[in-house]
Amino acid sequence: MYITGSISSATNSIATPFMPVVVQQNGCNRPIPAQFNISVQGTFVATFQIIRSIDNGATWGPITSLGTPYSFTVPLSETFSEIQRGVFYAISVTSYTSGTLIWSFGQ
Repeated sequence: MYITGSISSATNSIATPFMPVVVQQNGCNRPIPAQFNISVQGTFVATFQIIRSIDNGATWGPITSLGTPYSFTVPLSETFSEIQRGVFYAISVTSYTSGTLIWSFGQ
């Protein structure tokens, strides 16, 4: 599964949400974590966050480290792991000056 798109407009633009597929391990109740990649490329002057929703997109929150939200201002390509089923991820532009962010989610 692979989706891609671009953002080239003002603050609070959100990329199309992506839900990694978490599968059940044969013979037990433990799910196998979904490995997936998030990439943001392009030439831009903007700040963005990777956001996550556990309630089908009703509410969103940024990914964090020890409670501190991550914000990015440069291109990135990161691999993530998700154990919970039904979780959505997206890119949220929180500050925008110029350029185009080209995003992709892949699993």
